[in-house]
Amino acid sequence: MNFDLKIEPTIPIYLQIERYFESLIRTEKLRAGQPLPSCRELAQTWNVNFQTVHKAMSRLKSTGLIAGEPGCGSFVRSENQKGVIGILVGPSITDESAHFFRAIIKSIRTEIMELQGCQWTCRVYDGLNELRVESDFQRSAVHQQLMRDLQNYSFCGLIKLFDQFNASLNDEISRSKLPAVRLGVHLQKSDVVLDVAGFTRTAVEFMAQKGLRKICYLRNYTGDPDHSLDLQGLEQAVRRFSLPPVEICEILSSGLPAEQAAYEKTLQLIDQWQARKGDDGWPDALLVLDDIATRGVVFALIQKGIKVPDRLLLMCAANEGIIHYYGIPVIRYDFSAKTIVKKLLDILRKRMWGETLKGLPVKIAGELKPASAAAANPMGLTRLNFSSRCRSSGRGGRSLSFTNQPISKKSEMIQPMKTEPADETQVFDSQCPGSSAETECQSGVRKRKASMWGGFTLIECVPSQGSKELGV
Repeated sequence: MNFDLKIEPTIPIYLQIERYFESLIRTEKLRAGQPLPSCRELAQTWNVNFQTVHKAMSRLKSTGLIAGEPGCGSFVRSENQKGVIGILVGPSITDESAHFFRAIIKSIRTEIMELQGCQWTCRVYDGLNELRVESDFQRSAVHQQLMRDLQNYSFCGLIKLFDQFNASLNDEISRSKLPAVRLGVHLQKSDVVLDVAGFTRTAVEFMAQKGLRKICYLRNYTGDPDHSLDLQGLEQAVRRFSLPPVEICEILSSGLPAEQAAYEKTLQLIDQWQARKGDDGWPDALLVLDDIATRGVVFALIQKGIKVPDRLLLMCAANEGIIHYYGIPVIRYDFSAKTIVKKLLDILRKRMWGETLKGLPVKIAGELKPASAAAANPMGLTRLNFSSRCRSSGRGGRSLSFTNQPISKKSEMIQPMKTEPADETQVFDSQCPGSSAETECQSGVRKRKASMWGGFTLIECVPSQGSKELGV
């Protein structure tokens, strides 16, 4: 086949070569498996620089349209031989709390499908941070699968998400010589980071402008001294508005889920605040670094009967599109998974093309989303109340009760759940782990179940015949 390309003086030559071959492949003038001339032969044919041709062919390889190894020549990929992007995830995405990582993976797949001129697919390998012990690492199914896939699939690049990998795994990944991009928390080790300093700075500025001066900040403790960007943003805003020192509290999980650790920590804090004399003992606002931990904070506030935002304002860092129905108004600072992924793929493609990158790491800022009535009660749900004692079992202790009264007024939506008496048939024992009960509302609209798990009461709505299904 003759490769006739008319070089235009106004367009970069490497782009003309790339578009030329892309057109031949898309129109099937070059078919799957067909070998291509070497870069040197093409440079001589078109009387252009060898490096220019090499750059164009490298870009075509990065998009998955062609494949090849140095010294072995290049050929056109078939449709079922797409280039693979490996997604290496530190935490396990099967964890209930791994909403952020599942959102990132979903967004990667969506963006790859929408990329023009790319013939990529992706494979996910998660839970890699759990393989810290060498013996566990060598025997793990995910490690063995990754090693087999690196040998049997044509990988174009790797995306690492919050990785703290075993040293042996890092060595094996390095030997693959694949271009990679990393999302993490360390400025020195990551290509893309969440701007947590921007979160704390924006949050404190917002609170100060509302006249809220006393702030408590709950942050996840990692034990890593480099994980302090959020504290830097906090300090900047405190200095700017001449605020009193922020009460910084670290959530020590000690093997507990972040939600439960935050719940227990918040109970301790409330006891401390209540022990102080007068309103001076209470903060004006509570700031939380993690939206999953915020669920535990909310449980504690509701259990203690703390009114939000009357007693204190609640704000957290969150992920756009992932909604947790807290039942009380929570101001969110949302990070966009789509924005993060676009930047990750942009950096990865440039690395594939051999371009020099400057200005790394890229900091991804979030957006402040004020609390709304819908956030407190998004679907017009009936009110969930706490009862001071358990009448159904005749024992003392805290229990859950339901009233069959829809929340309709805006003022009710933005207030915390109130303690109200309930019929004995609507009170569930929450003292006995594993206990459950079932009852039907007076209107016969639906049945509700309550059960204990991990120290928390789980609520499930079961529609009765002819009813509309709702969730609490």
